Amino acid sequence: MKVFSKILWLLLMGLVACTTPLPNREPVVIDAQGRVILGGAIGGAPGRHAPPPSHDIAKTKKFAVALGGGAVKGFAHIGVLQVLEEAGIKVHILVGTSSGSMIAALYAAGYHGQELQQLADQWDDGLFSQWLLSRIGLIRSNPLEKYLRDKIKNQKIEDLPINLGIVATHLSLGEGKLFRNGDVTQAVLASSAVPGLFRPVMIDRIEYLDGGLTSPVPVKYAFEMGADVVMAVDVSQHPNGNVSTDMLPILLDTFDIMGKSILSWELKQAQLVIRPELKDVSAYDFHKRADLIQRGRRAMQEHLPKLRTILQHNP
Repeated sequence: MKVFSKILWLLLMGLVACTTPLPNREPVVIDAQGRVILGGAIGGAPGRHAPPPSHDIAKTKKFAVALGGGAVKGFAHIGVLQVLEEAGIKVHILVGTSSGSMIAALYAAGYHGQELQQLADQWDDGLFSQWLLSRIGLIRSNPLEKYLRDKIKNQKIEDLPINLGIVATHLSLGEGKLFRNGDVTQAVLASSAVPGLFRPVMIDRIEYLDGGLTSPVPVKYAFEMGADVVMAVDVSQHPNGNVSTDMLPILLDTFDIMGKSILSWELKQAQLVIRPELKDVSAYDFHKRADLIQRGRRAMQEHLPKLRTILQHNP
């Protein structure tokens, strides 16, 4: 009960922190049917290969992509990044929360679209199947840490070729923490430490939990990093009609639901929100990795014209 109360307190603190005013922007939301929603109304060893040539449509603008959390649904982020890359649209800033932080970190470290897909194809579900029964965490983070260190090595956030931000939650203060320097792997582990599943991650003698507690899709932090245009990718949709009796899917879905108010506020700040169709996917459907990537691709491909318009004309 104390743990649940603590999580509720963290979510409340995150909502208060999120309400810091940002420039008034009318978001462009793309729903699963390809409709554009304006202001709520429906209307019209990393880097083995160099990325495809890119051109900077935004010219003097800094374009940021904010990747949200959603457990396995985060694989849809790969499809979104692939399409941007293929379209030659340069991403100046990447910010990630939870599973979005892992995809953002790998991409920023030099793994490009097709390489990320290869990593997804080779993904070992056993990374999350080693249970550790304890008072503060069920899943060992050691296998995930070993995997990330093997792929990212011991690189520092500040040394990566793409400006990267990783968001976690300061456990004691109940505030979001934007990591812009330091060890990449440790920051991702902290950002992905779902309460009740993973133990809090200690960095510089401070304990951190999942960034989704205070910033489910880190739009605010993208602006803090100097972005002029922010595209948010929301993969947190709750499955419709799926009834589960397993503890892990229930806990992950509950975590998404608890952060819904914060998420709604954050997305209003983005100029463009992409939501792949994921309502039939639970947070633990690892066998759908390839399909999730394709769903991310479709969502981004359908709305490339809108993104180009925003980059070229957004004041």
